[in-house]
Amino acid sequence: MNRFYEDSLFFMQQEIEELIGELDGSDFQEDEKLQYSGSMELIVEDLKLLKLGQEVIYDDLLSELNELKEYYFLEKSSWKQLMLGKLTEMIAGGVISETVSKEIVNLVNMKFS
Repeated sequence: MNRFYEDSLFFMQQEIEELIGELDGSDFQEDEKLQYSGSMELIVEDLKLLKLGQEVIYDDLLSELNELKEYYFLEKSSWKQLMLGKLTEMIAGGVISETVSKEIVNLVNMKFS
């Protein structure tokens, strides 16, 4: 039974490695998912400085950034457009002020460039 499990695991690992090798770079690799998630966490940490007096904004941004982690199946360019669209929507809706939006854009450019 254990031998069958090990053989199956080996076969699956080979298939995964082969599929990863066929990705064209427009999709997220596992290490990129970790990197982007880490960058979003750093943005959240940086935004904690802006949180004072603006808790609703912080909570909304935190929710939106966490939701973006569920969309790593998209191509990178589509994912970035979705992220910018979410931020733009919050700016246009008045949820985020111009001052805060400039700070967010600076943080995003630093973390995702």
